[in-house]
Amino acid sequence: MRSHHFHLGLDFRTQRKEGFPLHSVADGYIKRIKISHYGYGKLIQVQHPDGYVSHYGHLSAYAAPIDEYVKNIQYNEKSYEIEYFPKPGEIPVYKGQTIAYSGNSGGSTGPHLHFEIRDSTNTYVYNPLLFGIKIADTKKPVLQGIRFYTDKKDAVTYSVKKNKYGAYYISATTLYAFNWFKLAYNAIDPQDGSGFKNSVYHTQLLVDDKLAFEFKMDKMKIDDQRSSDYHMDYEYWVNTGDYYEKLFIEEGNLLPIYTTGLKKMFSGLEKGNHTVKIKLADFYKNATEFSFTVNYDYMDEVGFAEEPKVKYSEEYIVSSPGNEVKATIPARALYYNMNTKLDPVITSSQNEMGEINFSFGTKYIPVRYAYRLDIKVNKSKIPVEKLCLVYYNKEGKMKYYSPVSYNEKGISVDVKDMGNFSVWADTTRPVIKKVSVKDSMYVMYNSKIVTTATDNLSDVCKYNAYIDGEWHLTEYEYKEDKLTTKIPQTLKDGAHTFEIEVLDDRKNRAYKKIVIFITHNETDLSKNKK
Repeated sequence: MRSHHFHLGLDFRTQRKEGFPLHSVADGYIKRIKISHYGYGKLIQVQHPDGYVSHYGHLSAYAAPIDEYVKNIQYNEKSYEIEYFPKPGEIPVYKGQTIAYSGNSGGSTGPHLHFEIRDSTNTYVYNPLLFGIKIADTKKPVLQGIRFYTDKKDAVTYSVKKNKYGAYYISATTLYAFNWFKLAYNAIDPQDGSGFKNSVYHTQLLVDDKLAFEFKMDKMKIDDQRSSDYHMDYEYWVNTGDYYEKLFIEEGNLLPIYTTGLKKMFSGLEKGNHTVKIKLADFYKNATEFSFTVNYDYMDEVGFAEEPKVKYSEEYIVSSPGNEVKATIPARALYYNMNTKLDPVITSSQNEMGEINFSFGTKYIPVRYAYRLDIKVNKSKIPVEKLCLVYYNKEGKMKYYSPVSYNEKGISVDVKDMGNFSVWADTTRPVIKKVSVKDSMYVMYNSKIVTTATDNLSDVCKYNAYIDGEWHLTEYEYKEDKLTTKIPQTLKDGAHTFEIEVLDDRKNRAYKKIVIFITHNETDLSKNKK
């Protein structure tokens, strides 16, 4: 699991290097090509005759002739970022054919290949190990902690340790439950020759040797990636950063990974001691288990559940008392019913931008799908087209949200967070910090021009490079704030103009223009001023 999403597929590290050839795992044709600043970066998908799709992400480049095909699309659209679906059979590939090269593009934090197997509709992603991929793995999962929840008490976290004989234990010899109890666990699954801390493939919970709960990471809906927030104890993760996976299913959890589903909690057991066992196994059946005792007691009185104020299965619309903020939450955008109302609360009628601060819900409420906030503006001196929304994340840092629409009355924004917000303004243009080529400089015909540019809020969103007034492809690597423009080798020797413009989401623009002298003679470079 990762922050706000399940990590779907397998990562193959590439020795901190880029450019290793990647081969199609089977015959087929190119189904999808996507290039984006974030996410998978440069991506390619291959449709196979058996109905499955292989998915290769974080690439550095595409192999010929795919590379030329992609560049033609980019030049036609005058955009580095593209998504294109070739016609079935338009670009056939065979098993073992080099289709791309490994890289570090998009949201990657180090050179590697991200590999997945999906269905033909891009609805489900499957565990690639089910398809015969072999990985050296002789290590057992490692249980690191459990959380114990019961009535009328706060949840308790127990560190799980090993004694000198290798057996797991916790500080309490018996856990005491009243009326009901439930559990969550924290574990990692190491593998040979890797420092990856994988999640556990197969988890079982037994009570008195009877299977009560089970899940296997065999397949998942791609749209349910964010449901990791509900699969784990989300509030505990927000506070500590530790992932504790629930050993129970709550209403609204629709993940297909559960094969035996314990609904909500244990209740109705006989009074007295019960043996609880957690069993963890990886795909190759390396297994770990831990048993402990729960003493269960209950009262015969049965309480009545109150009617929820917010139902996750129904649309929920609410406004602040002064109608400054209206929230529209679609059905199933939340994970569970809530016994307290969600109301927008104005915390400041005028912030330093002359607009409002407000809260809606809390940072402890996970959101499955985006919901809409319609916000009235204060008609400050700032043009409405420069307004945006910022959310303060769990570290207190600003997260930028772009309006989906705006007019003189207000802005509308789709968000995936709850907590504290501010209507903000972005009137500051990006900064072009450096261009690798200076004005009136000699440049080799086969070189690159690298521009370093930053933005203080929304990040660089759009950019264009022109040579002699003609648009030329530029790659943006946000992790390094670099825009790279390759000089076309067809350019004749002599003087040429190079222009670069950089825009943020609110269309604030930075611009620079220089003259460069193209040459095929390396001795001309000595003419450049030191």
